[in-house]
Amino acid sequence: MPIQSLKKRIKNRYFSFLSLEQARRITPKPYLDSIGFELASHCNLHCYSCDHFSQLSKSGYYDLEQFERDCKRLYELSSGVITSFTLFGGEPLLNKQCASYFAILRQIFPKSTIYVITNGTLLLKQSDRFWQSARENQVVLQATKYPIEIDWEQVKEKCAREQVQFVFYNDEKEEKLSFKTQLDKDGRSDPFVSFVHCHRANACTQIHNGRIYPCAVAANVKVFNQAFGQDLQSSPKDYIDIYDSKMTYEKILDFLARPIPFCRYCKTKDMIYKPWSASKRSVDEYF
Repeated sequence: MPIQSLKKRIKNRYFSFLSLEQARRITPKPYLDSIGFELASHCNLHCYSCDHFSQLSKSGYYDLEQFERDCKRLYELSSGVITSFTLFGGEPLLNKQCASYFAILRQIFPKSTIYVITNGTLLLKQSDRFWQSARENQVVLQATKYPIEIDWEQVKEKCAREQVQFVFYNDEKEEKLSFKTQLDKDGRSDPFVSFVHCHRANACTQIHNGRIYPCAVAANVKVFNQAFGQDLQSSPKDYIDIYDSKMTYEKILDFLARPIPFCRYCKTKDMIYKPWSASKRSVDEYF
């Protein structure tokens, strides 16, 4: 048998074990369909096993000048070909400058969709400036519906009056589920297996101070380590620097379609889903 035919058979047999979704995770995309900015690192809810570790984080915000620099650099690299942006947290509405972030992002990316992912608790408390900026910059408010007391009909009516689009992130008719972010403190997981089984892989891209991470866990693990006295190690190979002089859009897309060293700490194949609950701030929520 010719060597090329043999290689093809081996390759096909290997990838036959992957689902279509898993194959997509290891296939570089033609462009970024979404990238997120964490406007606030902390949150006013304390979700069980939060993969941003927001229930453990001290108050912190994305510096506005850094945000503008990063947006301009992303435009330079992508020529504006990024489908959507998500502004999240933590809880992004804890950041009092939301209106300014909306305006900056829309000015640089006039054609991209801008989502704000919020738990909705602070929406009815926002200023006129917030609503004006959300309206003028065509921001979509995307609320996660948790089993907490919020008058969602009042929220919908307020958004309609302000002419700001409002949608739910999850199915508003179903009970919110949480997933346990299963971590292996010894880092013994197979990075490839973790990656192909991870719902975040090549899908939950996050930028933080000029560094692009493939997921929030790798981006924010320092918070987890400090809270629980752990030593899950992150390295420069776990992110890509958009200010590298040799950086290209293609390099970013290739980077996002492969495991990073930090994947060895995740046990995504054993993902556990459970009804939403408040965090007890225990390391057992992750191990």
